[in-house]
This record gives sequence, structure tokens and C-alpha cells, in this order.
Amino acid sequence: MASLLCISADPEVSRKLEAMAKRHDVRYRVVATTESAEEWLSMQQFDILLIDSSGNSPKAIVQTLSSAWNHNPTMHGGVLSLSKPFSDAFDVVLIGGLVFEEERHLESFFTSLPTNLSLGETSFYGILVVEDLDSPRDIICAYIEALGYPVVRGTASVDEAIAELEANPYEYFCIVSDLQMPKKSGIDLIEFIRAHSLLRGLPIVVLTSTPSTENLIACIRAGASGFLAKPPKKLHLQKELERCKRIIRAEASPRLCEPEDAEAVDAQLRRIHLL
Repeated sequence: MASLLCISADPEVSRKLEAMAKRHDVRYRVVATTESAEEWLSMQQFDILLIDSSGNSPKAIVQTLSSAWNHNPTMHGGVLSLSKPFSDAFDVVLIGGLVFEEERHLESFFTSLPTNLSLGETSFYGILVVEDLDSPRDIICAYIEALGYPVVRGTASVDEAIAELEANPYEYFCIVSDLQMPKKSGIDLIEFIRAHSLLRGLPIVVLTSTPSTENLIACIRAGASGFLAKPPKKLHLQKELERCKRIIRAEASPRLCEPEDAEAVDAQLRRIHLL
């Protein structure tokens, strides 16, 4: 049986969520503050954390979700915003959270829980590394293995990666790819994966020695799930891989954001003088 922790001071939200949880045989607990939630998360493992947007600031929501994932990296985490649209949804989605603005979407989420939660940890073992240079590829693979992932395979080109994925489509839960490679680039790989009927939900984290805004926007448009500069910091890479797990478990969109949102991201970066 899945377990749910909800942060809400609204009795009506609590009532609706409790009724829905009972219908789907989900254990339910509600607390009024993020401080109380932190205490429960430190004492007990929950499968789901939902935060009511009406009583919590966007900053507090993001901080609480990030803290909760330190307790359980593969926990479903998200925002409940049934009374009005959540204006900061992008910030939550960016860190791997879910946003529920309609009861039917939350109902569908609960319906999918038995299948998602039945996935064993072996479903999360395989990581495919795509890097054309031998030494950096070996280093990246060893680095990921040191984070606790025992099945890491390196490939030297996009074509080699595609051949491996099509031969073993269920072996990997994410791809970590270089951006600039001969013949075909990381962008080419992302576009191929997103157009593939079987592989399109696979998360792809881009590692690049040229972390420019232009490259970030290009990766967003193509459908990347994450974007890190080389060499990646251990904590940043670990969080990206944990977010990829949550994407797979929640059957969520693997895109960092939708292609049409790339323009908004570009404009925002320009406003804060990063261009």
C-alpha cells in the first residue's frame, strides 16, 4: 500500500484528498506546516508528498520538495492547486515535481500508482553514457558507478548508443550524453529519442564543456531532461539521476520543459543579464 503525506491547512482540500486516497487504498496523513512535514519525513518513508499551493509560497514548496527527496530520492512529489492555476509551476517541474490543477489528473495519478510502485530497483539500474573520447567516457562511467549505480555502459558515438538502445530498450532508465561529438551530436540523439515510439520517455541528461545559454536553449527545444557543465559536481549529477528516476516512476514528461517554453526561458535569462 502506498503512503501519502499532504501539507495543507485547508480542510476542504484535506477532505477531498483523503476521500481520493481511500478510494485508491493509499495511506494518508495531512499536516498543516512544512515544519511538521519535515518531522514526519525524518521518521517515516512516504511514497508521495503533495503540497497545497494555497498556503505555501513557491520558494517554500521548492525547498520542501528538495528536502523531502533527501529522505527518499524516488518519492513522488508535487503541488496540489485545485482552486486556481499555480503560476510557478515551471519551477516545480524543473526540479522533477508534479503539478495537479485538476482533480481528474490527480485521480489518474492515483490510478497509476500500483504499477509504478511495483517497479523494483532493478528497473533503475542501467545508465547509458554517450561520449566520443575514451578517457572522459571512462571517467564519467566510473563517477556514476561511485554514486551507487552498478550498471553503467559507455558508448563512443550517437550511432552506437542508438544501436544499443534499440537492441536493449528496457535496460536503461536514463542517458547521460556529451553534447558536441563527431558526425552526430547530443542534440541529434535527443531528437531521435523523442521521436522514437518506444524510447521517447527516456530521460536524457546533457554534459557539456560549453555550457552556454545558446546550448541550453537548444537542448531544451530538442527535449533534454537535464543540462550540466563538465566536470559535473557530484551533488548536481546525483540529483539529476534521482530526478530521472522520479520521471520514470511517475511516467512524467522527460523534457526539462516544453519546446514552446524555451522562448520564455531564453527571455528570462536575457532579463537577468546572462546573455
